[in-house]
Amino acid sequence: MSGLLHGGENSIWVVVANLAVNELSKGPLPDYKDLNKKYGERFQPQDMDNLHSQPAGLLGPVRLLAQ
Repeated sequence: MSGLLHGGENSIWVVVANLAVNELSKGPLPDYKDLNKKYGERFQPQDMDNLHSQPAGLLGPVRLLAQ
């Protein structure tokens, strides 16, 4: 990967994503009435009362090492 580095300043872009379960566990479910009217009831939430957020993203110290 040395072809990716060049003399002078280099930049690294890190994109961190969350899990869908964490978004759903934040609060009440979205209102699906309009979607159900248009497309039929294709999704039935199951066991949503026991939903807990899960660890996601950068879960520890991040180190960049030169080799």
